[in-house]
Amino acid sequence: GWNISVTRCTAEDFDTSGPDVWDQFQGRFIACTAYGQRVDNWYIAHNKTTNLTVRPSYFNQNTGEQLMWEDINAQDQARVASAASNSVTFAQSIRGERIPWYANAVVVAGRGVGQSRQIMKYDDKSRTATLSRNWRVIPDTNSVVLVCHNIQRVVVYENELDGKPRAYQNEKHIASAGVEPFGGSHTMIVDGNLFHELRGGIETFGLEGSKKKVVAPTFFNLYSNNRFDHNRWGILHRGGADASGSPRGA
Repeated sequence: GWNISVTRCTAEDFDTSGPDVWDQFQGRFIACTAYGQRVDNWYIAHNKTTNLTVRPSYFNQNTGEQLMWEDINAQDQARVASAASNSVTFAQSIRGERIPWYANAVVVAGRGVGQSRQIMKYDDKSRTATLSRNWRVIPDTNSVVLVCHNIQRVVVYENELDGKPRAYQNEKHIASAGVEPFGGSHTMIVDGNLFHELRGGIETFGLEGSKKKVVAPTFFNLYSNNRFDHNRWGILHRGGADASGSPRGA
């Protein structure tokens, strides 16, 4: 989804001693499972969570991410054959599914690295993508452009995100995180938040594409003025994940 605002809400563990039906509780507040869809222009501010952590009896402890954007993955990448002010032509065809209008072209190497532009139209015959707005620095033939579905322009501002002691004390993996973009992210601002009793306050992952070994990158994120209180990690940045979702790489 895009153009979404969530402000001044509260979320709390409903009943820590309730019946077995509550054993399904996963400790999540906002979970965006995008799976290749468009995600941009989110504003999440002045919310408060209390004791959100996956139940010990829940079968899968790989959960508990309080603000999560999941599976923002990469489709393919190619070297640039040519580029104009608002377009790019790839040196070879982009593999995978048809490129949708909400995919992004991200320069991951060479001239113009770090820029991300939404693809408005793609012509497979000419291998040319028309972009939503002009490049600031036009890529050249030494540049590599990735086609992916990274989140963009997300602001997480002055929230209080709280877990339980077991989230950071347990030696076994629990995916308790305050803010987690699990996959490519671009221009994400996390500012002025409190992270308390979480496995990781901010956890950033670059997720590998399912069809080819390309990774959705992280560019131009800003984490500032946050307070980390009783967490196992404050900020954790990972290059990928194994099949179980556990962190891999550094």
